[in-house]
Amino acid sequence: MSETHLNRLCVSCANRCKQNDTARIVECPNFIKKPSEREFRRMVDDLDSAEESAKNIRSRARELIKKALTPSSDTVDTPGTGTSEHAPDSSGDSHSGNSAVEPS
Repeated sequence: MSETHLNRLCVSCANRCKQNDTARIVECPNFIKKPSEREFRRMVDDLDSAEESAKNIRSRARELIKKALTPSSDTVDTPGTGTSEHAPDSSGDSHSGNSAVEPS
């Protein structure tokens, strides 16, 4: 059925259940407004933008995972155990940050 012989309401609907122009339709429970050309282009542009953002996020996630799995220079392997510990800082204290001296 060509669009010229469709009900006006059906022409502006996105569904495929089209009725002939001789049918009198006041309201349709299945009506979904068909987007205009401008709205459709905006949706496509939004989708393209979302895909580009997803690529950037995926790339950044891979970088962070790689960084997390790569041993940093402040860890040392403990021979024979298969584990690593934080290397002591320049003060010789193996604890991170504050080094307090306990009173005697």
